[in-house]
Amino acid sequence: MARPRIQEPAAVLVAARDVFWERGYELTSIGELEERTGASRSSLYHTFGSKRQLFDHAVRSYVDTVTTPMLRGMREPDAGLDAVAAFFGARAAAFRNDPERALRGCLLINMMATSDASDDLVVREASAHRERLYEAFATALGTAVDRGETDADVVPARARMLISATIGAFLTARTDPSMAAVMCESIAAEVRSWRRGEVTVPDGDLVPVESTG
Repeated sequence: MARPRIQEPAAVLVAARDVFWERGYELTSIGELEERTGASRSSLYHTFGSKRQLFDHAVRSYVDTVTTPMLRGMREPDAGLDAVAAFFGARAAAFRNDPERALRGCLLINMMATSDASDDLVVREASAHRERLYEAFATALGTAVDRGETDADVVPARARMLISATIGAFLTARTDPSMAAVMCESIAAEVRSWRRGEVTVPDGDLVPVESTG
């Protein structure tokens, strides 16, 4: 007897990814995966392997379809401080405009916060995600340095700070999307204040710094 095959594996994978994104690996049951994907247990196993292998595929899908597009703007040749600020501005808008989706947080950051730290997949993906964030932030900040917008010696520290800010915003979004949006707007204002000759005033607007020399 032929084993059952899934006719549209890409659509099934996206549906499974969303279950893991909402529930986490440990809390997601095979029954939930069957219900949400419309595929039988035997079909899921035949197409993707075990539940763990399906989760691994789901993580790859998330990186390709969610994370990579989200960071793309900071990798553009003309990216600079505005691109970093725009990244956080876009997160603020997303949290505010779609709070239900915002409550999912980030699949990869959720893994860091809730999974077993000795799990090889978690360690590998957490490290890879931090590296992706660092590379994107450092690239945009490096472009800002090349354009004379900011100083070179602060790039590594600021890139690391932005990683922490991103993780904090996504974790906050899981319980309070509105507060996460406010956080991202504040981060965006702070990033814009890094431009030489400008400072941030309390309402988030930028004003020029008058030279005293």
